[in-house]
Amino acid sequence: MTTATAPERASQVAKFQAVGPQIDLLGCPIEDVFYGGARGGMKTYGLILDFVAHANQYGHVARGIIFRRTYDELEEIERICHEVLGGVWVWIAGRRTWVSPKGGTLKLRYLELDKDADRYQGHQYTKLYFDEAGQFASPRPIDKLFGTLRSPEGVPCSRRLTGNPGGPGHGWLKARYISPSAPWKPFSYRPQPELQPHWTLQAVFIPATLDDNPFLMQNDPGYEGRLAAAGGPELFRAWRFGDWDVTGGAALEIVPAKHIVPPFPHGIPAFYDLFGCFDWGYAHWWVFSWYAVNEDGRVFCCDTIRGRRMRDPEIIVDIKRRVPSWKRLKWVWAGHDCWNKQKMDEDAPTTQERFADAGILLSKANTDRIMGLRNLREWLAWKAVGPNKEDDDPRFVWIDTPGNRRAVAAIQSIVTNPDDPEDALKTNADSETGAGGDDDYDQVRYALASRPRAVRSPWQDESTNAWSREALEAEAQAQRKHRRPRRGKGPSGDVVDW
Repeated sequence: MTTATAPERASQVAKFQAVGPQIDLLGCPIEDVFYGGARGGMKTYGLILDFVAHANQYGHVARGIIFRRTYDELEEIERICHEVLGGVWVWIAGRRTWVSPKGGTLKLRYLELDKDADRYQGHQYTKLYFDEAGQFASPRPIDKLFGTLRSPEGVPCSRRLTGNPGGPGHGWLKARYISPSAPWKPFSYRPQPELQPHWTLQAVFIPATLDDNPFLMQNDPGYEGRLAAAGGPELFRAWRFGDWDVTGGAALEIVPAKHIVPPFPHGIPAFYDLFGCFDWGYAHWWVFSWYAVNEDGRVFCCDTIRGRRMRDPEIIVDIKRRVPSWKRLKWVWAGHDCWNKQKMDEDAPTTQERFADAGILLSKANTDRIMGLRNLREWLAWKAVGPNKEDDDPRFVWIDTPGNRRAVAAIQSIVTNPDDPEDALKTNADSETGAGGDDDYDQVRYALASRPRAVRSPWQDESTNAWSREALEAEAQAQRKHRRPRRGKGPSGDVVDW
């Protein structure tokens, strides 16, 4: 990836030459690059030098734009630009735009909301830069601007993102750029696998840490100590070494090996209680899951389905079609918006009334966010929860299905709210693909806030034939578990018992 001429192409800025991984960035031909990983790695300098090299090579047809999430955050980029470009490039303050000696332009802009991306329809850029992409809880506004990356003159176009572990975007950045491949090893991903499987983009992760910034290490040797003082061990590993395996501010600790289990080999036992949970949405995605509760009080999420831009009658038909045991659901918890009247028509039936008419009775869920998060953490806990404080199985798991895998991925991306660490940050799913967002999280939170109770096993009934199907099913399930979870009605006594 590294080319010998890359630093030379940035030679117009004499006092700043590319160093370490910045050289890899300047010489990288890959279309989609995530650059960074730790604080103090000179990420922003790398982006600016990358465009300097680009503008030197392509002159006036080089068009770049650097985004930060908020307007105020642009001040730091502007300061660094003055430090790097001042005296060589022209700064047009009223337009927040730098102009190179050869006519290339670099704009500084903010992208706080999804709708801010809509202001750039019709624009054309050869370089897109997103500094501190980890501040974006969803990739949607970033990805939306991919449509502006084009050049009628045939200039090679590319996108560069920087970021650190932790923060609202930890989950999607790790899933997209860190997990698929080793650093510096390009890989391909499919942006629209359901529509066109042959459409692929090439991407690569180029790591940069404090060790790659000789200026800061030499001139401010105390910075490493201040990173250590900024937080706990996990935060230090994330900020100092770019460790993406830390929880990264995740609201929940979910380990797929622990929390995703194989399907029941003979189907769900007939004596298990089944119930459902529903998070309504129209412009946003609706999510419906159905659950089973066994004789130990363990809860299994059997499957998760979702949809978008569907009216209530269409949602009901879809649920009945895709939930094979919907008639066995003893109750279905739902968010309180299912009881809301439509403002334009007070006589129109509510979502709850439409579901009731179709034979699906909805009950108001306990939607308390703070207690709901605390309760969910208890259900997911498995470390030192055994009788002798040994690791044990979690009391809530997902059965391995495509719908549940998608739900787990979305819930893993949920982070704590920076303004209220006791709560999870509200995020919207990608409106097109449904990826991410907090719809799955809310729905699971509602389900477990109901404190499902253990059922009575036929095996416990002395009158039951030991060779009956029910007894054999119960015995098979007991043998399948290498440890029985603790008995009880539910982890949290703080949650309202409906």
